[in-house]
Amino acid sequence: PAVLAGAVVAAMVYACGIYPVPHTALLLGLVALVRAAQDRSSRPLGALALTGAFAGAFAAPKLLPVLDTMRRFPRHVDSTETMTLAHAFEMLTGRVSDYQHQPEGLARLAYGWREWGTYVGVAGLVVLALGAFAPGARRAWPLRGAGLSLASLAFGAFAPWAPWALLHQVPPFRSQHVPSRFLEPAILALALAFVATA
Repeated sequence: PAVLAGAVVAAMVYACGIYPVPHTALLLGLVALVRAAQDRSSRPLGALALTGAFAGAFAAPKLLPVLDTMRRFPRHVDSTETMTLAHAFEMLTGRVSDYQHQPEGLARLAYGWREWGTYVGVAGLVVLALGAFAPGARRAWPLRGAGLSLASLAFGAFAPWAPWALLHQVPPFRSQHVPSRFLEPAILALALAFVATA
């Protein structure tokens, strides 16, 4: 599994996944940390390290020049975007699929609806809520913890102590903005937590 996971992450590197690669690494890291604490075992952290080693080895021909370029020409961007619970509800349930328009409640958000819309519908939102908060299923906790952590990042820099404001100080996240993009891996993790619970 570590070889296959490393190959998938490396494929994202070759596809220029400047957001998906760090987000995937963060997702895997959060799941491994919660699982290690839950099981009182270092095995999940070892699996994570092995996955990272394979990903780095497979992606090295592309990754090393990119890292060198990033070191020589850092791209640090401001990221002051925020969203509210009402925004999140609209993003997850709004059916707008037009590149030029966005729902009226989100008109002030920068970068257009394509960066914010993450439609799952009301039924999908119920599934995510159950994945996040339904009792039971010990095996769902690592995915639940990772999903809720990533969802908290999606709310952006709403305060100096906000999760995104803190993470945005760390490379490579200093080069990213539009934290609503964390909703996609959060949705994946919470949907899988629902499956594990169900």
